[in-house]
Amino acid sequence: MAIEVRLARPEDIPAIAALHRLSRERLARFIPPRLGSTFHDSLQAGEEDALFREQLADDDCLLAVAELDGRYCGFISATVQPYEDDLLHSPYLTIEFVEVEPGLSGQGVGTQLIQAAENFARLRGIRNVDLQVWQDNPRAQSLYGRLGYSPLEIRMYKLLD
Repeated sequence: MAIEVRLARPEDIPAIAALHRLSRERLARFIPPRLGSTFHDSLQAGEEDALFREQLADDDCLLAVAELDGRYCGFISATVQPYEDDLLHSPYLTIEFVEVEPGLSGQGVGTQLIQAAENFARLRGIRNVDLQVWQDNPRAQSLYGRLGYSPLEIRMYKLLD
């Protein structure tokens, strides 16, 4: 099985948007009650196509798809951040979404997508790459750890009455 990662094209947007929507629907179950109204609202609005079309047109964004034996199987989205952050020097690359078709986890698709984002950063002289991962997603955390990513901070919340 050969995995190929390539830059996304306009005709890839419907498949990217559909997988993103499916992934967000699965993640929605992890959102604590009374939180995530923006997350839920964006699912209702169906904003996925517009989001990915904007990224496709932006030179500071990477939107790439993976194909397994010629069949679409996932995508990655990443954006160059031009500002300093408390922990990372600018510019740095933020991986926003790494999504793989259900049933294809563990086949190396995510690894190939992340390596594509790292290559995108290297070509621009960027040395720092960051991403966020849901606390309830140990499989993704394991993947990122195997690829050398380390936690920088833990985000906590308290919902006041």
